[in-house]
Amino acid sequence: MFENLRIGLSMRRSDACNYNEQRDGLATSWYDFLGMALPGSTWVALPNIGDSVVRTVDSLGLNGLILTGGESMGINPQRDESETALISLALKRDIPIIGVCRGLQMLYAHFGGKFVTCAKDEHVAKRHFVFFEKNPLWNMEKQRVNSYHTNAIEVEGLSYCLQPLALDSSGLVEGVFSTKHRLAGIMWHPEREDVFAKSDLSIFRNFFE
Repeated sequence: MFENLRIGLSMRRSDACNYNEQRDGLATSWYDFLGMALPGSTWVALPNIGDSVVRTVDSLGLNGLILTGGESMGINPQRDESETALISLALKRDIPIIGVCRGLQMLYAHFGGKFVTCAKDEHVAKRHFVFFEKNPLWNMEKQRVNSYHTNAIEVEGLSYCLQPLALDSSGLVEGVFSTKHRLAGIMWHPEREDVFAKSDLSIFRNFFE
């Protein structure tokens, strides 16, 4: 179904236990999620090498990008630089790009967005409902999702090209899509569910169609 789709996924940067070295890493749950959401697609994990990651995208002929979750922006400048380069490339070449948690935050920040802080007792290692706005990705009223973030986005902070995909009960933005660019983002982690949600699978399928 998605045999012509070749996706690059960004990776988080972390210190190796008991070794004096940093490593790029990707949650293995992404393997199963992508296998179900985008059957037949090919994907590759992209290294955090700053602007040089663009050459990697070109050499592999990638035509889709996913910015995965992980550490907050500013913790690892090289990851920030790599993902900024990927966003710029996607916008320039009209490559579909979707962000998950940190990935959505990177997209929002790229367009000049400013964050507010959300309540930790409601969003860090918690579950809550999101309520979908009218959108082209998923026709559903609400969904119960996981949450691991402290940065929050207000509707008023969205740029002209970003539309709210989903809101939480207090009106904070939990997902976005664009009518100008081929981009979207969600604040929850679809790959961290024991049983992948039908809605999450559909969002990714509809986005990359």
